[in-house]
Amino acid sequence: MILPPRIRALVEDVVAESKESGVVTVESVLSKSRNPYVMAARRDLIIRLRGPGFRLSFPAIGRLLNRHHASIMYYVQEKQLIEPEEMGIWPI
Repeated sequence: MILPPRIRALVEDVVAESKESGVVTVESVLSKSRNPYVMAARRDLIIRLRGPGFRLSFPAIGRLLNRHHASIMYYVQEKQLIEPEEMGIWPI
């Protein structure tokens, strides 16, 4: 997939900051890899894409990473980085 230059640069930054630089590559972050180091880097990328400067929606991030938006929501909610209400999920 061809990424916009700004997002490609962000992916490269996340990969460069990864502790396991031999395992984590740009291609592995964008792949279906379930390696724990790759998943941690992917989670960091998702959080940054949701944060200030990008503010991408869950479906937009899902399209970039070739994943369903619910998977993206799970990545974020898994580490309790945002409250469910902030994701638009309201208690019944």
